[in-house]
Amino acid sequence: MGQITNPIVLGISVLPTDRQSGPLAGGGATGNDAIFLGQLAGQNSTISNFIAIGHHAADGGITDAANLNGTTVLGANSLGALTTGAANALPLTVIGSAVANSLVNGDSSVLIGSKILSLYAGTGGTAALANSVIIGNNLMPTATGIAAAVSNVIMIGNNIFPNVTGFGAPAASIFIGNNILQGIGNNVGTTNSIYIGQTSGSGITGATAGNICIGVTTTPNAQGGGNIIIGTAAQQLVGTNTTDGFNIIIGNGATSTGAFNVVLGAGAKSSANLVGVGNVIIGSNAGLTLAATTTNLLVIESATATSGGGSTPSGMLYGSFLTGNLIIGNSTVAGNNRDFGGTTSTNILKLLNGTVGNANPVGGGYFYVSGGILFWIDSSGTQSQLSESVQGQLASSALNAFSNNAAAAAGTLLNAPVAGNPTKWIPINDNGTIRNIPAW
Repeated sequence: MGQITNPIVLGISVLPTDRQSGPLAGGGATGNDAIFLGQLAGQNSTISNFIAIGHHAADGGITDAANLNGTTVLGANSLGALTTGAANALPLTVIGSAVANSLVNGDSSVLIGSKILSLYAGTGGTAALANSVIIGNNLMPTATGIAAAVSNVIMIGNNIFPNVTGFGAPAASIFIGNNILQGIGNNVGTTNSIYIGQTSGSGITGATAGNICIGVTTTPNAQGGGNIIIGTAAQQLVGTNTTDGFNIIIGNGATSTGAFNVVLGAGAKSSANLVGVGNVIIGSNAGLTLAATTTNLLVIESATATSGGGSTPSGMLYGSFLTGNLIIGNSTVAGNNRDFGGTTSTNILKLLNGTVGNANPVGGGYFYVSGGILFWIDSSGTQSQLSESVQGQLASSALNAFSNNAAAAAGTLLNAPVAGNPTKWIPINDNGTIRNIPAW
């Protein structure tokens, strides 16, 4: 074995075993093609193709030749207590100080930082940090009593699992940030989830598979998975159904409870009392005035539309996916104008009462409703009444009198479709004057 015997004398003598060591390093080691530099580094290790650099790096001895050959350790005290590896493990790469303190199994992990897995006590098998990349500082301090260990995980940050005493299997998850899952309890499942941001996912206590949480204190509840939650304090809140989930919640303070909701906007929520399924809520503080239970609604409104902002949203669209009904205009529940003319209507478009603009529309025209009557204004400013003031009228012009085309010619009426007087006189509203057209 090659050995640095006197640091003053230059050069290292190398024997066929091709093992190089620093002072007091590699004591009792038997593996070949190994380098040990640092006091007591790699002592009593039996694996080959092994590099241990740093004071007490892997000083507990790495002995699982079948699974951990080729392990690289850099940093004082790194892997100090590692004595064996899990079945079917690939080589570890460790960079830092005490990066994997008390690690029992660490399948194919890359660990970079300081004291990242302090007191980690995962069990063997594919659930023990298999194929993981851990980057940061103190990612799993005091992580004892783990029921099913982390697997296929990328964790970047520090204190992602602080003070954890037990949890389910967050397999194939990605955690990026600081204190992302702080305070999680037992039986927490974060399978195939992505958490990015300080305390993102904090406090979850149940199955939350397949979530994407980005932002400070973004949180899914324990009842469902498949959520996309983006924004500071954006949350899926606890609902009444154990199958809640599959929500898209984007915006600072945006919240939803239920399933299959889309909530977009700061402070937006799926319903006032947090019970909703299949809703689309868009806008700042949108949904604040919704009824207790909301199902399959479209709501587009925003508090920024009010003078100076504020918390009361002004509506633009309100509709029902179940009936196909849609309201256009500033509708509110309090204004009692979010009705669809009863419970049997389908596929209707409701225009709320509005006011005429003070200029002609350029390049087009517009519809508007006044007093429940539908009008059209063209680009010349001409107004046409499209609905009748009274049911059964032939035509109406409630805002302007009809044009009068009278001339000096003498009028005659010498025939009719049938003999006798007209059978109907059809009314026309001429700016408030009812005129009648004879009909047989």
